[in-house]
Amino acid sequence: FVGESGLDAGAIQREWYVLVAQALMAEESGMFKITNRDDSTYFINPNCCALMSHMTIPYLDAFKAAGRFIGRALLDGQTLPLHLSPVLFKALLGIPYTLDDIECLDPTLYKSFRYLLENNHVENLTLTFSVTHEYEDGKVVEIDLVPHGADILVTDTNKHAYIERMVHYLLFERIEEPLHAMIRGFYDIIPPELVVVFDHKEFELILCGQSEIDVDDWKANTVSSSNLKNSTVLEWFWEIIRAMTPSERGRLLQYATGSSRVPVQGFKGLTSYDGKICYFTLKGVPFTNGIYPISHACYNRIDLPLYPTKEHLEDALQTLLLSDPTGFNMQ
Repeated sequence: FVGESGLDAGAIQREWYVLVAQALMAEESGMFKITNRDDSTYFINPNCCALMSHMTIPYLDAFKAAGRFIGRALLDGQTLPLHLSPVLFKALLGIPYTLDDIECLDPTLYKSFRYLLENNHVENLTLTFSVTHEYEDGKVVEIDLVPHGADILVTDTNKHAYIERMVHYLLFERIEEPLHAMIRGFYDIIPPELVVVFDHKEFELILCGQSEIDVDDWKANTVSSSNLKNSTVLEWFWEIIRAMTPSERGRLLQYATGSSRVPVQGFKGLTSYDGKICYFTLKGVPFTNGIYPISHACYNRIDLPLYPTKEHLEDALQTLLLSDPTGFNMQ
């Protein structure tokens, strides 16, 4: 934000939360990695200790700070683009994990476990009570799940114990220290009684908002200035929004409000800097050649020039989408 001319009335704070969340999820941070390619959800990187060794602070302090950041965002009513695995949301709430949680982490591995449970003669697979772990440098080590596990064959008799140990290792044991640090940081900020009423899906929705943008909901909860009501420019605006891709709608929403995600209540839940409801607003302004829509993100408002044609309006909005939606050199 150094050198930017914006004065914060809420939108700069929203953008700060978004940028920090994106930095936490970035591959170069070493903190999290995508583990489920089907839904692109993130889990704590089992190799985070080695990957974060270059940092100026201990890696566990970084995870504690991440937990505090999540807690502060929850208190401030900020929505975060944290596409974390449901397993991590359950861990933050203290909800016990089950075998079904493996499906969120690795659907292929989950199917393998189900196969073991539902079929006999599993000893033919020559599995042992051990697991291999690959480090970032390519080094592979074998880790015993129980003492001398590499010498214990998985059979029909002990397969339930094997799966129980695998689930514990995959969901907890291999990321135990950073997970505990993140949980400690979270509860440094959040009183436990504040979140005990939520299940992990409700918790994720409150913290992360809705990624899908419902154009009908957006339109129904928009305030338009008198010179836009019943105008063709307003009709064109919503026609263009409907024709956009989900990614483009998200970028426009971030340009207008400082966040690309919708509150859990939908667009009727948009707020200003003071936490009060502040509806998305379109204000019609006179058109002059070369003029573009101007965002007042602190107040969820776009000043929309009264373009003479739909093509003029569409070109202007597409130009905005090509620009960086962060930064406050515009109003």
